[in-house]
Amino acid sequence: MPARGKCLICRAKAETVDYKDVNMLSHYLDRWSRISPANRNGNCAKHQRLTENAIKKARFLALLPYLNK
Repeated sequence: MPARGKCLICRAKAETVDYKDVNMLSHYLDRWSRISPANRNGNCAKHQRLTENAIKKARFLALLPYLNK
């Protein structure tokens, strides 16, 4: 579990979450390619929404898998 305080995206001072950054987005997926909840990955509510939307867009464009068996 990440340290308390700001989320990783807030600490990096990033304004948006890019759907093309597959390496960063894959850190927010579990081993079955499900989106991990905010209390587990340490995101604030704003960045959790941005991350979820970026993952969904990357999945639609076939940059990330929908599921991993």
